[in-house]
Amino acid sequence: MVTAPVHKATINESGIRFSGHTEYLAEATHTRQVVMLLASGDLRVALATTHLPCARYPMPLSLLIWRARSLSCIRI
Repeated sequence: MVTAPVHKATINESGIRFSGHTEYLAEATHTRQVVMLLASGDLRVALATTHLPCARYPMPLSLLIWRARSLSCIRI
């Protein structure tokens, strides 16, 4: 699936509780673990968080979280 950018302020002003595609699709498909993947040519980048500032997580992210995200990406 390919998505286009959305204007988060407009989403929030309309009262919709999702901050982006990833969260919406996760709930719509009843999926708990999701990964936002950016791809271009041979480059693939999976984000450790979705739409959340790093300040909300202990720094650095735990090795356990990194391993879980890595395994999710390998399965894609």
